[in-house]
Amino acid sequence: MTISLRHRDRVTWLTAAPLWPLETAGAGVSARLSEPAILRFAGDDFMAQATGTLAERPDDLSRFVARQESWQAEAAGWQAVPGSAPLTLYQPIHNRFYLAVATLVCQRPGLPDRGLNRVSGDRVAMLLRRLVARPGVVFDPSNPAARAEQAWVGDVQSGRWVTLADPALPGAGEERLPMFPLPYRDGDRSRRLHAAVIPVARANGYATAPGETAARASAADSVADPLGDPRVAELGEGVLGGLAMLAAVTTPPGLSGDALSAQRRQTRSALVLALLDIGAFLTRERPDIAAVLRGGSSSALSLADLALVGRLTGTALAGGYTAAQAIVRALDREAALAAGDHADSLVQAVLGTLPNFAAIAAFANGLRNGPPALIDLIRPTLTDPRAARVRDAAAQAAQAVAASAAFGDGEEAALALLAELLILDTLLAVEVPDLAAALPGGPAPSAADADLFAAFGASLAAPMTWGDALAEARSHAPEILAGTAAATDLVRLDPDAGQIAAAAAAFFGGLEAALTPSLAARPLPAAPPAAVTAGDDTPDPVYVLRTIHERDACKGIHPPTLSAPSRPLRLAGFFDANAPVRPLSIEMPARTSIADFRKAPRNVTIRLSRELRSQISRVRNATLDEPLEDQLGGGSFDLGVICSLSIPIITICALILLMIIVQLLNIVFWWLPYFMFCFPVRRS
Repeated sequence: MTISLRHRDRVTWLTAAPLWPLETAGAGVSARLSEPAILRFAGDDFMAQATGTLAERPDDLSRFVARQESWQAEAAGWQAVPGSAPLTLYQPIHNRFYLAVATLVCQRPGLPDRGLNRVSGDRVAMLLRRLVARPGVVFDPSNPAARAEQAWVGDVQSGRWVTLADPALPGAGEERLPMFPLPYRDGDRSRRLHAAVIPVARANGYATAPGETAARASAADSVADPLGDPRVAELGEGVLGGLAMLAAVTTPPGLSGDALSAQRRQTRSALVLALLDIGAFLTRERPDIAAVLRGGSSSALSLADLALVGRLTGTALAGGYTAAQAIVRALDREAALAAGDHADSLVQAVLGTLPNFAAIAAFANGLRNGPPALIDLIRPTLTDPRAARVRDAAAQAAQAVAASAAFGDGEEAALALLAELLILDTLLAVEVPDLAAALPGGPAPSAADADLFAAFGASLAAPMTWGDALAEARSHAPEILAGTAAATDLVRLDPDAGQIAAAAAAFFGGLEAALTPSLAARPLPAAPPAAVTAGDDTPDPVYVLRTIHERDACKGIHPPTLSAPSRPLRLAGFFDANAPVRPLSIEMPARTSIADFRKAPRNVTIRLSRELRSQISRVRNATLDEPLEDQLGGGSFDLGVICSLSIPIITICALILLMIIVQLLNIVFWWLPYFMFCFPVRRS
């Protein structure tokens, strides 16, 4: 599989980089690796804890990963298999502080950090989304097919929840929570995490704010897929996201002259690149449909395939080519477009004319939204999503090994090969679990796995087979992931870098075909059935977090980059019964004699107006006037007063009154055994 030049430097969000070795070592690599991580800290010095850990031992960041806890069982730390229930986050009053952290990377070998050019409008932020039930299904926060996302629009006092038709795009006016960088050293290179403080203290405001129901968020609008097909998410976010923005384009108010011309060129370029994205996706996933768009025979296509072809050939730009013709012309000019050549002559060659804003919006809306929606036409034409996952992993593996071979020696290429085999092994363990027992030297595989077993039994370089290399990768996983492994200690071969790259390209290139019989013998699980429910709202709100990267320079050309949603979470209330407790200690006066109290400073002042002083005097036997009259030498006065009080005496009075009231109410509630425990302490 070839990777489009246009997508070589695409950016994506991944979880915090220090957690990558843990996430890639288990079966959850395809899910949590792309989610923001939630770190839990105990103590007001949480920022010092985070920065200190990154400065000294970045790997120790895993100790702070949030997990389910209560005051009876406080806990934090990374879990290989976290619970399915929403994670409860507690408030600062409970001595808990939470950071959402993620890494913005370029999709290139080594996953380098994506720098931010803030001068040109690069920015990152965090989005807090509320989950609600989709119409007609039981609310299940862990099932993307049974939930819709709502965005918080407005300020803290007057905000509201607005249902999103496409959760992969930010809502209009959606609140962006600020993120800040956390730099650290990863070996010899500098890396950076992006972090945001999760506003748990606003739980009550979020929970009581008004919100729409999810009635208008249909299942067709969601890019999530209940069977976990990553291509559906790619289709909605990266491919059709550009059409979603173009469908809403209008003539910018107040622009004229050169500024208006520049905006027109930018919008036309965005349309050309969106069509190129569709063509590249079809070329990779359905080359037979791509061939039909170029004029090939459609006799072998299914009804679903023909419906998709009909949409592409039936949607035309005013005065220009159909979508199918424009897609083919964009593919023929991919090299020039990838090089940044978006001259009017090239755009006109693709679109057939230079359309205005209204024509672009009408074309993008008709192509994307149908009816039916374009995503619903493409989705049933896709093949087994498991094969696509393995194929994409194999393609990335071959590319990574080739890059290491091009810029390093044979040892570096061998290490890159072992690292990619380790990642591929995790994926195969999920999709073809019997293979782990059969390779190498295990029991004979089933007939369905014979082709795959034979592929791993082929020779990599005498005397080593691909199965041997896979076993080496498994047994030395910690050293490989930590970057401390030496190829000479791990592999029993000594080819040069070019030989390793060629062998990897041949092996990974044929992996999908060898895997097909194995997958065919293991049917896909059925999507969960939809059950009718009474309404959309839940009594205890559930939320997810997403991180967003926006570029002003690419506005209208490329949609913002959003991360996958985090694990569902709940924000605890102020008086949550399970919340951890912040330790507090109040020191009472040690001596309570009159002489000692006479020494206590009266450092609390209360200002009373004339009217309030008179009202208090009515309920007191000794009025406030008498001490002042004595000091003034007799006579009355008609002024307000300032009273100075002693903190130790106030504290003792408060404790005595509290005990009297608790004792009286104990007759009703019987709560005294749970109210106070007293322990003797050694007298100092």
